[in-house]
Amino acid sequence: MATTYSLGSRASQRRQATIDEIVKHAVEIMTVDGVGALSISEIARRMHVRPPSLYKYFPSLHSVYDELFARGARDLLATAQPALDTSSSAVEGLRALAVVIVRWCVENPAVAHLMYMRPVPGFEPSPEAFAPNVEAMRLLRNEIARYVRFGHLKSGTDVDEVTTLFTVVISGLISQQLANEPAVSFGIGRFSSLTERAVDVFLSSYLPTPTETQ
Repeated sequence: MATTYSLGSRASQRRQATIDEIVKHAVEIMTVDGVGALSISEIARRMHVRPPSLYKYFPSLHSVYDELFARGARDLLATAQPALDTSSSAVEGLRALAVVIVRWCVENPAVAHLMYMRPVPGFEPSPEAFAPNVEAMRLLRNEIARYVRFGHLKSGTDVDEVTTLFTVVISGLISQQLANEPAVSFGIGRFSSLTERAVDVFLSSYLPTPTETQ
């Protein structure tokens, strides 16, 4: 005989499967037609249900966007963190991190557009959805501080300045690539293929001179 626990577990699994299906259709719609084209009615049409049936999972369209943002932010953090954990120098570490981030965005253009361009009027990610971004910035700042501490960047380098400018460089590469060549892969994109070069140029102002490294 089925227990209350097993019945509840199956119900929870079915609910999660439906949420995952909603998210899958949402990404497909945004990828083809743009982030602003997403609607509850179109998701429902693709799932062969009536729109009100979806409100038990997502009470509003903005809550769908919030879930997409949260999943994207978590996935990007999990993908990018190893680049920081294995770096031995500022150039190596920030190059690797930039490549991972830009590549992820090129491969996930719809969610990246939502995360980096904020194209939906009135939408702001919830604190829970935005939390992985906060953690990513904390890790990045700590890593840059480590580079300064161990002499990989000039003594006295403003850690907050480097952290901010790094995000500016990365955001610029992402926005240019997605706006101008959204269907082109990372390695051959006019802008994305310059990721490592852009990091090198950016870091050149902060690298120690030969006498400082002796």
